[in-house]
Amino acid sequence: MISESLELSYAKKQADTREAIAAYEKAANNRDYLNKVHKLTLDQKFEMEQLANKAAREAEARAMKDAETKAKAEMQPILEAIHKAEMARNRAADDEKIKTEQMLTEIEKAKQQAYADTVKSIMASISPELVAALTSTANADMLETVTQAMSPYAMANGESVADVTNKLLRGTPLEGFIEKITSQG
Repeated sequence: MISESLELSYAKKQADTREAIAAYEKAANNRDYLNKVHKLTLDQKFEMEQLANKAAREAEARAMKDAETKAKAEMQPILEAIHKAEMARNRAADDEKIKTEQMLTEIEKAKQQAYADTVKSIMASISPELVAALTSTANADMLETVTQAMSPYAMANGESVADVTNKLLRGTPLEGFIEKITSQG
């Protein structure tokens, strides 16, 4: 009986040990399960936060783009007004430049007309008598120079200076000029 009692006690101890091991393994498995569930919950929560952050960033980007589009639309009338004002300023400057150029052209035209009128009045004031007098003076001066230059030649040939000068001036406007002078004198 003692042997059976010892066997029974040993079997009980083995059963208790197995139960304790099973409880320990169960507790360890339960702890591992809870850890995995907790990790999965945290991972899911992290992914949800990332998705929420991404959605918030996208919403913020859309809002900024919408605000930019709205601002551009609101700025368009102002930009058009600025452009129109610049065009008006440029047009006014061009008009002033054209007016200035026209005035300068008119002044130049008036100067040229005044010059032409002056030349015309000078030409009208020159009378045929003045022209004849100037021509006569010039012809006399030239004839004197020619005669002085030809006198040694005429003397060397035994001819008169008037005859040599008349021969020299034949076919020119001064032909016969000596004869006119000598007949007047």
